[in-house]
Amino acid sequence: MDTCGLALGFQTGIKKRSVHVRLEPQSPAGVKAMPDFEMTIEVAQDRKVTALEIAPLGQSPQRLVLALDELDKLIGELGNARSTMVEGQSPPNFESDDVSISVAANTKWHIRAFPPAGALFAFYHPKFGPVGFTLPIDQIARIVSFLTERFILQPTKSGEKH
Repeated sequence: MDTCGLALGFQTGIKKRSVHVRLEPQSPAGVKAMPDFEMTIEVAQDRKVTALEIAPLGQSPQRLVLALDELDKLIGELGNARSTMVEGQSPPNFESDDVSISVAANTKWHIRAFPPAGALFAFYHPKFGPVGFTLPIDQIARIVSFLTERFILQPTKSGEKH
């Protein structure tokens, strides 16, 4: 794979995102804080690879070119790192309007029994690929009750939270 991006068919303006990241110096003792940097993410015109460029301000960028399976692995590893970082913290309050939720609408999904936990809900998220979660039987009963009440017994156009 050509890691410099030449002859890969990248075209400026096609699915390109540039991000300037300013990090506040909050590193643990003994850990050097990363300086401010710029990051560019660009998808090749044929959509077979993506290029990530990261550069501390004022320096030349380093480019990483990834195929979809490599990008999925990177996203998975970043998810593992994030999971470790938030371990022991309370999850956000989903009833708050301040919580940002990455929504996947009208996507392919699947539900199956997942003994002894209850059920596995799996769906395809365009940003993260196949994802899912399990719910115990008592939470499934709450969901069924909410859906039955809201959409079968009293069908309304309410945005009521559950």
